[in-house]
Amino acid sequence: MNDMKKKLDFKVLAIMGVVVFSACGSDSDLFNPEKAAAKKEAQYASAFVQRYGEIAVDQDWGFGVTPTTRVANTNSNQWKDFTEVPGSVTATEKEVVTEWFKTYRNPQSIGGDWTDFFVQHVSGSHSNMDFLVAASDDHINNFNATEGAIMLMQNSGTSSFGYRASLDGKMHYNYTIQYIEGAYYVGFDFEATGQNPNQQVAADGYYSDWIVKISPAVYTNAYRIIAEDLGDSDDFDFNDVVFDVATNGGATIITL
Repeated sequence: MNDMKKKLDFKVLAIMGVVVFSACGSDSDLFNPEKAAAKKEAQYASAFVQRYGEIAVDQDWGFGVTPTTRVANTNSNQWKDFTEVPGSVTATEKEVVTEWFKTYRNPQSIGGDWTDFFVQHVSGSHSNMDFLVAASDDHINNFNATEGAIMLMQNSGTSSFGYRASLDGKMHYNYTIQYIEGAYYVGFDFEATGQNPNQQVAADGYYSDWIVKISPAVYTNAYRIIAEDLGDSDDFDFNDVVFDVATNGGATIITL
């Protein structure tokens, strides 16, 4: 009886060994997370290309610096064709926001970086401030501290803002970003550091000398992509990166 049981156990083990060996041989990546992730990554890449086409070689996905052209889109009559254009700054909004910046001295700036955004003039009290810039000195066209309505910036950024002081001919980056009454505003503190005494004005810590409103560009034909970092095969929750993909004039626009 014992000999028969041993023979039976041996046969069961032998059959199990054949089954496991066959399974590994027919689908080796079943027990290889790296191969499984690579296969899934290839499927996702293929689906993306089929839907949107090949990704531009200079696309940085919002994570780095690339040689893309930074530009103010001055074709305001076309904005409504592909974006949600923000409404005009109201008189009440201007009053509330301007008073806020005049009240709070040296407020801590809010961080963040949008690549595509609208800029709207709110208020300005210095005629010696002009040439508004964003990111790496990207010129925001048609703006100075006393006039200017709205401009769309694309492939730029909100990580930095500055202006040129005509009093000394220099660029200055005394700005703060604040969230007030449900919107974002950039305030500037005027200063001039020329060689002559009449070219010198010290900053006073109040960022009310020039105020603009910034709003992220929302593309009306955009699709939201929710992606997963397949380098971590144990985590497939699809929340590692979220970005919007839109097309404009035959070009693919990707914004985080």
